[in-house]
Amino acid sequence: FRGATVSGNVFEDLNRSGASDAAEPGSAGWTVQVVNGAGVVLASGTTDANGNYSIGNIPAGAAAVQLADRAGWLRTLSPVPLGAALISGGTLTPGRLGGVRLGSVAGTVFNDANRNG
Repeated sequence: FRGATVSGNVFEDLNRSGASDAAEPGSAGWTVQVVNGAGVVLASGTTDANGNYSIGNIPAGAAAVQLADRAGWLRTLSPVPLGAALISGGTLTPGRLGGVRLGSVAGTVFNDANRNG
């Protein structure tokens, strides 16, 4: 078996729907993992500035692609099953993977000693 290639795109799930919408941009800097049925990572790669990735030399037995944990983000569409057997030397393009940037809360805390708000 010659290693296969898995390529695709990771999008920023702006509306947190868990689905890829046309207006949602690609997301850079994600580590994309190819895993077997037991969840063991077989290979990995990183998304480019447009959220695209291409991971080569995938061995037989690959079952899904998933996003690795990333600080400040939540995975909304991951893992994605490969859905077809890898062909020796072939390329498979699964559906898009998605993630959403977590928000933050900021403000000032003070001791209202005289309780006047």
